[in-house]
Amino acid sequence: MSHWIEPLEARQLLSSSPLLAPSANQLVFEQTQGYQTATQTLTLKNSGSGRLTIKSVTLGGADAGQFIVNGTRTRKVTLNRGASVKVTVSFMPYGVAVSGAVLQVNSNDPTHPITVIPLRGLGVSGQFGESEPSLQRILDTFQIPVNVGDQNPLTNRLDGPGASDEVPMQLLQKAGAGPVIITALAAFTWDTSPVATLGWYTPGATPAAHGLFSIPAGNAQTLLPVTLGATQFDPGSIAFGVFGSWPFEKHNATFSQDVLNTWNQVDAGQHAVRFYPYKNTAGQVVANSYVVAMEQGTNSDFQDAVLLIQNVKPA
Repeated sequence: MSHWIEPLEARQLLSSSPLLAPSANQLVFEQTQGYQTATQTLTLKNSGSGRLTIKSVTLGGADAGQFIVNGTRTRKVTLNRGASVKVTVSFMPYGVAVSGAVLQVNSNDPTHPITVIPLRGLGVSGQFGESEPSLQRILDTFQIPVNVGDQNPLTNRLDGPGASDEVPMQLLQKAGAGPVIITALAAFTWDTSPVATLGWYTPGATPAAHGLFSIPAGNAQTLLPVTLGATQFDPGSIAFGVFGSWPFEKHNATFSQDVLNTWNQVDAGQHAVRFYPYKNTAGQVVANSYVVAMEQGTNSDFQDAVLLIQNVKPA
């Protein structure tokens, strides 16, 4: 067994260094144009051993005027080890568009003297039906540079679709060690209780469905909806699909296998779930991660549930 001894000088320097730890790496909002959202709280914590001085918290970026910041701004705040301060942010869109700004935290953190927190906002014309945003605009808000093939992202429908990043992937397998992880990015559908139930299934003439989580009432028209239940599961080595069930619809669930969507007679392929390789903000494909776009009915907007699924590969 080998041992590593840290030099005393480095240890002493580390022990007296402050470390700014924000509670989120970005804040995302959605709102009807002309109205202000509820506030989101960003906690700025000192996770280091030295005293952290926050010199200022300011707004910047092209659409900074559409975001409102309260709390620490220009006054200096000093935090002992483990202490924190809260900053609240809200969003009021001027129009129907994607907006972006940044929150800049200037401190004496020696590694990151300026910490930048992206602020993203999606302005919509209203709620439900044609007032909902398109799948492309939802991904643009998250700065996920995926082309969904929409010929007109200004409408709620996935018009076309045209050439896109979509991959044929009706069944999946776990890609590596650990669980499969699902994150709900968006839900734009009818507000019922629950709004929807999402999960996975083992294929067959009668698929065996395993519900994972539900989206509760009040989260039918939003980004990053609240979820109740498990967002991780381990299917082992078997092939599986994903499904969504919406109480508003009289037909059965939406499945990733086209053949199971017997209710969908509008799309010639009965295609109700689309998979796109997930890309980071730099445009790099993230291995074994996919954006999942689900259609609950027949209007082909494919944003009734938008998910990020990780640790999977095509079966």
